[in-house]
Order: sequence, then C-alpha cells, then structure tokens
Amino acid sequence: MTEPLVSVVILNHNRKEILRECLESALDLDWPNLEWILVDNASTDGSAEMAEEEFGEHVRVIRRSENCVTAARNQGFEAARGKVILSLDNDIILPDRKVVGKGMELFERFPRAGLLSFVIGDPDSPARFLPEHWWHPVPHKEGQDRFFLTTYFPEAALFLRAEAFRVTGGYDPLFHMGVEQIDLALKLLREGYLVLYCPNLVCVERVTRGQLASQRTRIHYLNMRNKLWIAWKHYPLGKGFRYAMGRIGASAIRSLRHGWFGYFLEGLRDGVLAPKGIRDQRKPLPASVWKTHDRIQRGWFVEGATASPLPPEPQAPDGDE
Repeated sequence: MTEPLVSVVILNHNRKEILRECLESALDLDWPNLEWILVDNASTDGSAEMAEEEFGEHVRVIRRSENCVTAARNQGFEAARGKVILSLDNDIILPDRKVVGKGMELFERFPRAGLLSFVIGDPDSPARFLPEHWWHPVPHKEGQDRFFLTTYFPEAALFLRAEAFRVTGGYDPLFHMGVEQIDLALKLLREGYLVLYCPNLVCVERVTRGQLASQRTRIHYLNMRNKLWIAWKHYPLGKGFRYAMGRIGASAIRSLRHGWFGYFLEGLRDGVLAPKGIRDQRKPLPASVWKTHDRIQRGWFVEGATASPLPPEPQAPDGDE
C-alpha cells in the first residue's frame, strides 16, 4: 500500500547558508512519498540559484519577484500535490527523521485536526522550547508536554491538511506578516477544523528572534494593524470592541516601554481605517464557533481521541452581537 504524498513546502528569503541546512534536513526525512517545494521570496543573495544548482534534482523552486510572506506561503501550498503539507521556514532543522510519520498518525487519530503545531526548539537544546514562540492559551509549564487545542501556532513549522487549506483559502495576503496565524486559526475554526499543539513534533530554529539585530522593526506596525484587521474580519461588534481595546492598550504600553511608539500609532491608524479588501471580508464567526474558541482559551487538553472528546461541528452562522 502506497503511503499518502506529503508536500514539504519551504519559504525562503535571503538566508542562503542556513537554507542549505534546512534543505538537507528536509531531504533526509524518513517517509516513502515526499515532494519538496522551495518558494523563494525575492531573494537577492543567490539562494534560489544555490537551491537549483545543488538540490534541483529533488526540489522544485518557485521564484517570486515580490517579498510577501503570506502570499508566498499560499503559492507554495497551491503548488503542493500532497494530501498533507509540511510547511517550514528556511531556518528550521528537523532533528527527528520520522516526524512526518508522527504527523500523519496524529491526523489519523484526530480527524477534526486541520493543523498540527510544532514545538520550536532552542538550537542548543532542541527539547527546550523557545519562549518567544509560546503564545498558546495555556501556560507552558502546564502544557508543553501535553496535547491541547489552541488558537495559535508558530508558522515556522506546521503540518496542514491540504483540504483545510483549500477550504479556508490559507493566509490572507493583505496581512503580509504579523499575527497572520491567528487569522488562519479563526478561519479553520469557522470551517470546523481544529489546531492541535503536539509535543512530539519538534524542530529547531536556527535564527531566533533574540539573535536579530534590532527589535525596532516594522513588524510592530504590522502586528498592531493586523490585530485590528482580525477584529474587522471575524469579531461581532461587542466582542470585537473588547478585543481591540485590550490589544490597543497592551501594545501602547509595550511601544512606550521599548521605543516603537511611532510604529504603534501607524498600525493603530491603518488598523482602524481598514482597507476595502479587509472590510469586504467581514463575516463574524457564529456564536457556536465562539463557544468552541472560548473553551479552547480556557485550556482544552486532548489526551486521546476518545478520552477528551473534540467539539461538535459548528452550527449555522449567527448575526453580529
């Protein structure tokens, strides 16, 4: 019996040497039916040329002329032929060669799971998670070694059902980057899929956020703007107002403390004055989906397919609050 095809989709921008390590790791995975796709996001350091020259026999390279993270991920997913997509950033190393088999087994055990979230490990100690990637609804001391449902996932490494991508449309290209995973998690919930944190899926991130030269980057603008766009798209009026005010207050305090208040103000302006492309997507999640969402936010551990039942399918949409 032939095992299902799994598509390994790697996103790259200007990290040629680290990309080489990532490709070597991906090509070493132990699964009998794999394809490899590299989406090069307008690199200028010869990354795409290196990949074609050294790995072209196995890896299909898609070159983009514009650097847009969300659009590039979607382009790679659209090109994938597999039943399941393993999405990786170019600085991810997979120390467990059998991780694909583990992911496929989890999808079999949990048919409602549309996306499996990895542990992003420290380069010096893969079993130790990087705290900058822990924005899950449960404290790390309580949840790091247990399976649980979540509304967050690090985009650096994940398994995604191809059918879940097709149904949701994937990432919103208008976001570019910055909390785009929260938007996708809500779209998955709307369609009846769940995001499952999996402590047995471990990868290593070679370039951690703490190693970046400056934290005063435009990502702070994008995060503020995109959080408000999420409210525009998915939240009913009352719940959306409370969500937005909480994010605005927290971001304002952090921006004053760390010196990026200008980015905060830009993001606040452009988030409130959302473009037509965002406003046209407004479709608040139904009350039944919010019930599942809020239950997940309180901590929903899943020890087995029957021990902790998954939520029912969402009902027909309700109107705004």
